[in-house]
Amino acid sequence: MVFDSLDRNPSKRFGGLGAGDLAIGAMFTLYDVDTKAWQLEPLFVLRNREYSMTVIDSVPEAGIKISFDGIDPEAEKFKFRVTEKPPKFNEFIVMKAIVFPGINFLWMGCIIMALGTFFFAVFQRIRSL
Repeated sequence: MVFDSLDRNPSKRFGGLGAGDLAIGAMFTLYDVDTKAWQLEPLFVLRNREYSMTVIDSVPEAGIKISFDGIDPEAEKFKFRVTEKPPKFNEFIVMKAIVFPGINFLWMGCIIMALGTFFFAVFQRIRSL
């Protein structure tokens, strides 16, 4: 997302402005992985210098919403809020189980080898006494 500029006269898109209203729009360009580009313009509206409101702009295809939350004139800063819709898929793990047909022979060989080692050790011990 790229912040392009500020629009001091966004009345073209937001027609509900009165005589004492002040509106500022922020122009953003949103790029996705496929290099598609969308133009976003959230608005900050100050009604009669008492009540402020925001107009949210969104791109449903990308699942992005952006709002112009405020202006701090002393610090010369703007506040924006970007929200992203959670993905539609659940996280999962893929596991593959392999059935080894000769596993019983492997275990049988391990047990025979362990028993053989045990009996040879006992036989050596008895012979050395």
